Amino acid sequence: MDSTPITVCMNHKIYSHKVTKGIARRSKSTKGWWYGFKISGICNEQGDFENIIFSYANIADCKIAEKLAEVVKGTIFADAEYLQKKDALKRMEEKGIKFEAAPNVPALFL
Repeated sequence: MDSTPITVCMNHKIYSHKVTKGIARRSKSTKGWWYGFKISGICNEQGDFENIIFSYANIADCKIAEKLAEVVKGTIFADAEYLQKKDALKRMEEKGIKFEAAPNVPALFL
């Protein structure tokens, strides 16, 4: 499970950009300010996508984790940032989903 930003346009073109007007948002990540969406995905051990969610840029990954995990069973490997919501983790454990923090695993999306 991982996520990555999708930049729609450069910051100085935001006001003239019309394709995603009203949908894309300006947000700040560890890479700085950007304008666009965020794609979050989960894949199986063969690398096939099980679920993909497009969200606003300012939605935290831990809030999207439970929706992504609805379609899978077993163990999910994700960054530690997905483990921040303890109540969501408890609900997923009741459904048979176990989370493992994988800080050194390369990002799914580049």
